[in-house]
Amino acid sequence: MTDEDDTGDAAARWMRRYLDIKIRYHDKDGTPITMRRWVELRTPEYSIVGRDKIGPYDVVTAWLGLDYNFRAKGRPLIFETEVYIDPVDDDEPASRLWMSRERYYTLDGAQAGHDRATAQAREWVAHGRPELPPA
Repeated sequence: MTDEDDTGDAAARWMRRYLDIKIRYHDKDGTPITMRRWVELRTPEYSIVGRDKIGPYDVVTAWLGLDYNFRAKGRPLIFETEVYIDPVDDDEPASRLWMSRERYYTLDGAQAGHDRATAQAREWVAHGRPELPPA
């Protein structure tokens, strides 16, 4: 057996494990819904749980509806908080830089996560991120 055979077997195992995924959709209450209903609900009014601009940070929490717990074990992860930072200078790419991400299974958890992320962004604005000096 060669290294290529080992790599091929590993790739085949990975594909069987991760690509045989059943996509599951849920409304904000966690109730399973059809893909058609998920598409109908994908509006900013329904999807955005919280959005705050704090200095250079954009904190966004949203209902995804698509279960990001792809293994179908445990609770569906249908909400997400992401923190982005605006580019520091003109040499940065035009797109914003992603800083952090958390996912949740309840609306209450998502709202609490949004509050934690905004508090963290305020802390970074006041005292600098650990890897960056204060502004």
